[in-house]
Amino acid sequence: MLSLALAAVSLGDPLPSAELKLVTSELGLHDHFGRTLDVDGDTLVSGSRFDETCGVGLAGSATIFERQGAQWFETVKLTASDKDVQDLFGHAVAISGDTVLVGARNDDHAGGVDAGSAYIFERVNGEWLEQVQLIGSDTAAGDFHGISVAIEGDTALVGAASADVWGFADAGAVYVYQRQAGVWSQQAKLVAPDPGEGDNFGWFVAISGETALIGARYDDLAGAVDAGSAYVFVRDSGAWTPEAKLTAFDAAAGDQAGKYVELQGDTALVSAPLDDHSVGVQAGSVRVFERSAGVWTETAFLSSSDVAPLDEFGHSLALVGDDLIVGCAKNQLDGILLAGSAYRFRRDGSAWTEVTKYVAPDPVFNQNTGTDVALSGNAVLIGSPHDNIDDVIHSGSIYVWPLEPDCDGNGIADADELASGAGVDCDGNGVLDACEIASGAALDLDGEGTPDVCQPLSADVAALSIGSGGTLAFALNSGAEHAGQLYLLLGSASGTAPGVPLDGQLLPLNVDDYLIATLTGGSPIQGSTGLLDAGGQATALLTLAAGQAPADLIGLTVHHAYLALDLLTGQVTSASNAIPTALLP
Repeated sequence: MLSLALAAVSLGDPLPSAELKLVTSELGLHDHFGRTLDVDGDTLVSGSRFDETCGVGLAGSATIFERQGAQWFETVKLTASDKDVQDLFGHAVAISGDTVLVGARNDDHAGGVDAGSAYIFERVNGEWLEQVQLIGSDTAAGDFHGISVAIEGDTALVGAASADVWGFADAGAVYVYQRQAGVWSQQAKLVAPDPGEGDNFGWFVAISGETALIGARYDDLAGAVDAGSAYVFVRDSGAWTPEAKLTAFDAAAGDQAGKYVELQGDTALVSAPLDDHSVGVQAGSVRVFERSAGVWTETAFLSSSDVAPLDEFGHSLALVGDDLIVGCAKNQLDGILLAGSAYRFRRDGSAWTEVTKYVAPDPVFNQNTGTDVALSGNAVLIGSPHDNIDDVIHSGSIYVWPLEPDCDGNGIADADELASGAGVDCDGNGVLDACEIASGAALDLDGEGTPDVCQPLSADVAALSIGSGGTLAFALNSGAEHAGQLYLLLGSASGTAPGVPLDGQLLPLNVDDYLIATLTGGSPIQGSTGLLDAGGQATALLTLAAGQAPADLIGLTVHHAYLALDLLTGQVTSASNAIPTALLP
């Protein structure tokens, strides 16, 4: 593994540098490592379909990397147990938990030459073991079974884009495999309800729950040759049925929509990398479809802000939550043709905003960065299969960028919010105050939007029980300018407004019996008065003994605040915020 410093470039101001560049330990000429990749949690799998494995030309391989902390380490190289010349094992890869699915689209077997297959590997006690070779019940010569794969839990999809269907050559099919009691078997064979010759249904596949999304890049639409489409299938009680056919509202000949697809819940993404639009020929686009009550509607058209002719925006897709990464493998960078890039979009409701553009720090001609992309936690992984490593041509690599934290989900990196002053981090821990409060990591008992620890008065709990008792700790922090001054921690059971004005300060407590009690030392507060230390700080405790407080206090909320007084002048120099404490049964 090689680690390099990278640069993530925003459309505007530069973003922080990235982390790593991953390469395999066995560099090979034209291996194309990084051409296909997938990630789940801390495990990454990437195919090298042209790898010469054990002297077998173009047999192919797939490499597993595992993340420890911020680093990724190569752990094993997967190969087929029956590897053969030109199998192209690794042409497609997918991972779900401890299971990896690898397609070998050109595998020759009893079904015929280039019939294709897919292999299941499972991680057992940290070791990856080949479990089964998946071959369709009717897989035939030239079907390319394994040209695409997807897996989620115990369900695997394997595309056979050149399978003949109902007399239509290369119409395409997708095989569904199910694992039960550790055994994989074919559950279904999916075909388009309207197959056509050369449609290549199954060119790309995706699965989410009980829904499958299948691309047919060469589907002809109303005379628009190779406009492309994607089909949605749903499973109910083990039976798969077609639900919808997704096509762009402006579908045109040659768009090849469905060349890449992505699916998450009720959101489907269908890329058309050869889409011609206002920018120019083959600029590329991605269409977003949303499902509501079983009806799919196109809701967004995505293209980058600097897309250019022949960029083929939409060459790859990865959607996790509201973060979308789109590959643009033929993007021209500073005059370097086919250097490639990738873009991050952020969803807010139904709106998508372009946030970041990722480019390699060392772009070269035909590097094709963005051929495949993936998202894992706070990492963006972008394949660069034509990268030359140590002068080994097209050995390939994967760039790893950190996904800039955006804790409030507004599409702006937290660091950018802090730098611009749009966000606040009063305690300097790198997390926006609003996010700490929303997550419960910081208390904001008075509800004014600032963590209590950043205010003059804070407490460690929000409530005390009359019945079981308990102790609440107050922290007083007036700042060093009040060092040595006298403080009085007071309370009120009747609220904070209008409060009491004192020497130009406003004590946010109302005068009542409880305030008088705290003022005269008759309250249950230990340390209610004293001198602030050199830092202007002090502590106090409010303790309730179990069952000893009057029952009529149950349900009340009492507030506490403190005054600081200059002993020389007798003047009140500051009044703190008020902290509420609920009195529970």
